[in-house]
This record gives sequence, C-alpha cells and structure tokens, in this order.
Amino acid sequence: MPKNNDKEKLLEATEKGEADALKQLRRVAETGDPETQLRLGHAYCFRHWRQCGPIVDHDHEEAIQWFRLAAEQGIANAQFQLGQFYHYGEGVERDYTEAIKWYRLAADQGYASALYKLGRMFELGDGVARNHDEALQWYGMLAVHDTDYDDEGRDFQFKLGMEWIRKAAENGCRISLDWLHAAAEAGHPKARHILGIMYKSGRGAARNHSEALKWFRLAADQKLPQAQNSIGEMYEAGLGVTQDYDEAVKWFRLAAKHNDPEAMCNLGRMYANGFGVCQDDKEALKWFFRAADKGNAAAKRNLGMMFTQGRGVENDHNEALEWYFQAAYNRDDEAITWLRDTAEQGDAKAQFLYGRLFEGPSDKGVSMNFAEAVRWYKKAADQGLAEAQLDLGIMYASGRGVARNYAEAANWYRLAAGQGIEEAQSRLGELLDKGLFSDQD
Repeated sequence: MPKNNDKEKLLEATEKGEADALKQLRRVAETGDPETQLRLGHAYCFRHWRQCGPIVDHDHEEAIQWFRLAAEQGIANAQFQLGQFYHYGEGVERDYTEAIKWYRLAADQGYASALYKLGRMFELGDGVARNHDEALQWYGMLAVHDTDYDDEGRDFQFKLGMEWIRKAAENGCRISLDWLHAAAEAGHPKARHILGIMYKSGRGAARNHSEALKWFRLAADQKLPQAQNSIGEMYEAGLGVTQDYDEAVKWFRLAAKHNDPEAMCNLGRMYANGFGVCQDDKEALKWFFRAADKGNAAAKRNLGMMFTQGRGVENDHNEALEWYFQAAYNRDDEAITWLRDTAEQGDAKAQFLYGRLFEGPSDKGVSMNFAEAVRWYKKAADQGLAEAQLDLGIMYASGRGVARNYAEAANWYRLAAGQGIEEAQSRLGELLDKGLFSDQD
C-alpha cells in the first residue's frame, strides 16, 4: 500500500486524467485501502472526476462494489452513498430497510447528510412509518453535528431540519427546544438566531428579550446578517435595550451591506420615517427597491404606499396597485387588506388583481377559490377592464369556478380583443378552429 503522500499524488493524477492513473488507483483499492475504494466508487458513480471529464463509464454496480468495501471498513461517506443506492433503487433493488441500516451507520458517525436523510424519511413516511419523535431525533442530531456553515447543500439541509424543529418547539415540544439549545451551544449561527426569535416572540419559549438579544449577538458575532437585522429591530423597538434609533440604523445598515432583504426594507423604512437618519424619500425608495428585488413582501407593500402617496416619485395608482398585488401574493396581510378594501371601493384594476390572488397556489395570499376569482373578474370586466375580460373568458373556457360555457368565453374574449388584447384574439381563434364555438353562436 502506498504511503499517504504517494496516494495523494495518485489521486490528484487520477483527477487530472493522467494516463494509467485510474489503473493504479484500482490496484491500490484492491489492496483494501478504504479511502481509495471510496474515491473509485465516486468515479464510477458520477462518471468523471472534477477536472478531467469522463475517464470511466457510468456504472452503478461497479460503484456499489467499491462503496460497499469502503463502507464495511467504516467510511461514513461510503455508508451514506450505499444507503442512497438502496433508498432509490439504483443499481440494486430498492430496499428501505437496507437503506436505513447504512444511513444509520453513517449517522452514528455524525455524517450530516445521513442525519438529514433519516430525519426526512421519518418526517415524510418515506419507506417507513411516519414518526415525529424519530424525525426530531435525527434533525436534532443534525443541528448539533453539522458545523459546515459554508456548504450550500448542507446549509439547505440544515435549514429544513431547523425549520421543522422550530415548528415542533412552537407547538409545545420541549425536546425540540432542547435540540435548538444544543445546536446553538454548539455554535451554529442560524440555530442561535432561531432561538433568539423564539425568545423574542414567546413562541416555543417563554418570552425573554434579554435572552433573545444574547443569542442574536452571538449569531451576529458570526456575521449572520439576519441576526444583525434582528438586533436592529430590538434597538428600534426598545426590547431588552434602551430604544435607540441611531443604533438600530447602524445594525440595519450592517445587515443590508450583507444583502439581507429584511434589513434593506427596515433601512428604507427608517429613511421614510426619519428615524435615526434625516428623512429622505429618495433614499427610502432605493432601499425598498433593493429589498423588493430580493422578494421582500414588506418592501413591495411600502413601494405601493410610496407610489400611492407620491413620495419620492410621481403619484401612480396603477404602479401602486402592482406593488400591493406582489406583496399580497407573497402573503403580506396588510397588502391583502389594502387590495381588498380598494377592490370593494369599486376600483376595477384592484378587483382584477384581488381576484387573481384566488387563482394562485393555496399558500399565496389567500386560499385558492376559483369561484371567488370569477366573482371579482366579473366586477372588473363589467367595468370594461380588458385583462379581466380575458381572464374571465379563460375561466368560462376551462370551467374553473363556473360552469364551462364556450359561448360565454368567446363573448369575453371578443370584448378583450376589441381593446387590443392579442391573447384574447388568439384564444377566440382556437375556439373557432376546434369547433367549440361558431360565429353563428
């Protein structure tokens, strides 16, 4: 068996695609070296090494052979890979029991991806009976063991696990709070921030602003922008500290510098209100636009307000409506209320946009309700709004929220087409071409 330095050189040569390097790697693997067996398994699993393009054929059975040899010697990565093959039935017959066996072996060594997989399987009932406590156990271990904060894939897994633990804690699960504390004590910045939020809000933990601020500061010290923003909010509201707008702006600005959209929105709001800074609508707009570009619903709502009131921009009702709609679609309650109230006052565009909320996914703005969408489209269409006429025609043609009626659909398409809506003309033509409606009708 080659020495470590020689082995590393061989691995590097293989990754670069150097001649005969793969054959040499196989010879080393055949001597029983587990790390080389693992690397060889990855070569056959993923078809190529990072730098050289394909140097072996994609072969799951060959990959499984090498992963198994490494796994049996206790290599966690190999155990996890073998678990995935059994989990998804690639190269072997799907076998959830075997998958869980290998995931557990990797998880027992603190292998983060295996911990996540087990938590996910028990959470969703994927090949096993759903088990809340079992899922919580694996997610909790993930929270404690996973400290690779900069790995994007691992960070995504951690966030899903943390979100699940947080919800369990908010529903009164004491064990979940214990796991969060363990993860926070282990130094994970996002766990520290989540714990701070829970102490601030009193959801899942007894409200304690001093404790919340402690965890926010620890996470902020690790340069987590969300925590920096949360400290700013504590200073703005005077929670656990003396109210200090200047200090709030300092923290908002620091988090905004690190591209946190909520902090950008908060900084915009401080400029709009003149809190801790000189009042400046132009500067407020700048930060609202930046936050809105990153999907922040409150910033979109604030832009609607700015266009409604003509602050820093010319008064533009239609532009304001679009921003309020976007915020409402992102489940901003204040925006939903504003849009509904404006629609009830008879504004045709507001009626149309409010109706659209009822067509969206059930987690967007309001619950999906096609009949309610039709009702609001009809109000706007009766006022001559072309977009509403088009969408009302689509609802009649598809039978969503109303009995299917091609003649009625054609009527609304014709009205919209008469106002220059090309899609309405196209849809009217389709009805004619398919014989679903005739000019005589």
